[in-house]
Amino acid sequence: MNYARIYPPHAFERDKKVWIKWYEENKCNNIQLKDKYPIPEQYQEFYQP
Repeated sequence: MNYARIYPPHAFERDKKVWIKWYEENKCNNIQLKDKYPIPEQYQEFYQP
């Protein structure tokens, strides 16, 4: 980036390849599923197990 706030098209195309490669390698690696979901106190009276 430079002071003119422009991203030169040739630099964008070069960087885009790196970004896409990183995305393909890292997608779905950080998904975490919870075992249980806590119910806030104010909703406890409405919850029926």
